[in-house]
Amino acid sequence: MSAILAAPRAKDLVRKMTGCRLLVVGDLMVDRFLWGSVHRISPEAPVPVVHLNSETSALGGAGNVGRNLQALGATVALVGVVGQDRGSEELRRLLKEAELDDRGVIELPGRITTVKSRVIAHQQQVVRIDRESQEALSNESTQKVCDRALEFLAGAQAVVISDYDKGVVTPGLLGLLLPASRKARLIVAIDPKPPNYKYYTPATVITPNLQEARTMLGSKSHTNQEILEIGLKLRETLQCEAVLLTRGEEGMILFQKSGDPLRIPSYAREVYDVTGAGDTVISVLTLALTAGASLLEASSLANLAAGLVVGKLGTAVVTPEELIVASERSG
Repeated sequence: MSAILAAPRAKDLVRKMTGCRLLVVGDLMVDRFLWGSVHRISPEAPVPVVHLNSETSALGGAGNVGRNLQALGATVALVGVVGQDRGSEELRRLLKEAELDDRGVIELPGRITTVKSRVIAHQQQVVRIDRESQEALSNESTQKVCDRALEFLAGAQAVVISDYDKGVVTPGLLGLLLPASRKARLIVAIDPKPPNYKYYTPATVITPNLQEARTMLGSKSHTNQEILEIGLKLRETLQCEAVLLTRGEEGMILFQKSGDPLRIPSYAREVYDVTGAGDTVISVLTLALTAGASLLEASSLANLAAGLVVGKLGTAVVTPEELIVASERSG
């Protein structure tokens, strides 16, 4: 790691992140956690009985991207949709607590606010319950989202598209927002899902995990050479500047327009919870690029941040201080 991003350079980039202005567009959600303990199996069915000790909530999806960026000192404009329900009220409360502006949050009658409820006992997820709408937004609603995003575009230095395949990120939205971002010469980073991948252009970088990349290209590849071919083909197909392929404990591989693919080994020391790790990757990657990092430097810093966040329980963020200390230790 130190050969890629020395601690003084990491410290300089973290300092320059403060005040960067980013627009985040995508699927907003609430991550709810029910914390408990298990001491017996239910007599009614072969399932554990969880004694509930506490409940917490955090911003998920695009909201968690915004929260990650905010934690690192960026100024964030957040655009997405919610319903007119309790989930919407909870999400707005969480935005307020995170000091994130909710002017870009659009309420749609009949829409269900995405809420993911996770039951966790002894640091293990027992079950997850999702309440959500997955239907793609209507053309009218898509236009509302795009209009709101374009209002914030003029003040942004970079754009993050957080696609969780919950219906907000559509070909129509991408077809309007991405060309406008390119025209404004903004950095565009996309956390993708396979159904929309053909529409992720023009973009600067996309960050699929290996399974997403396989699905996008209809591949079942397993060997290292086949995986490299996936990344190369995906970057060529989308004509983006780079593809950052995330592989969990295997680290990341960066594919750029020129040069060989670059492997970045995983930084994680202990993995407690991978919830929201992709949000942290796209956040730190984009923010570092905005602060003047090269694609390799930004990818390395994002890898470092991912290794920190998976060592925390629940939907978590990393602080500037944590990133700086981690960069010093990694050397």
